Amino acid sequence: MGEMKLDHIRVLILQSIMALLLSNSMLAIETRLDREKVVAEESWRGRKGELTVYLVITADPKGFLQQWKSPPRPGYVPEVTSSPLVSRGTEVGGFVLFSGCKVNDDGTCDATVDWLLLKPDGTGYADRKRGVLWKEKPIINTLMLSATNLGLRIELEDPLGQYIMKATVNDHVQNVSLEVEAKLMVVPKE
Repeated sequence: MGEMKLDHIRVLILQSIMALLLSNSMLAIETRLDREKVVAEESWRGRKGELTVYLVITADPKGFLQQWKSPPRPGYVPEVTSSPLVSRGTEVGGFVLFSGCKVNDDGTCDATVDWLLLKPDGTGYADRKRGVLWKEKPIINTLMLSATNLGLRIELEDPLGQYIMKATVNDHVQNVSLEVEAKLMVVPKE
């Protein structure tokens, strides 16, 4: 299969993943990337300049990465589970999907992501600065997975309630910053 065909299939797979992740909400993901459309401003997604960003939280980060890395094939439908509810003792992963990072003179992106997870009382739980979003040549008109994600385990003694995960994406070439956030409810372990 040609490289362009594989890229197209990967976009279709990613769109299927995003649709599955959003199946419990009234939100619908665009069926294709179109730089002329404006991404609706919602806390978990946004657009600024050419940069488009989506924040995905999953209670199955290893499964998400396995699905992402699976080679595209006919009839393949990714199975990704997502829930805004997680119990104590659960691993959680935050992932940034993005497109539109501007390239420098070398033809590569220079973009980073700052991660912040806030506990229910608003204090910090996790803080990770200047993780690599992308430092390579981008795949044009394709959603890409950030090189850095935020993975953690909600410990058994951690407070119950609503946590807020924030990802601030910084495109250093086009001098643009964009913050997205998503909520996560921690409940008692069953």
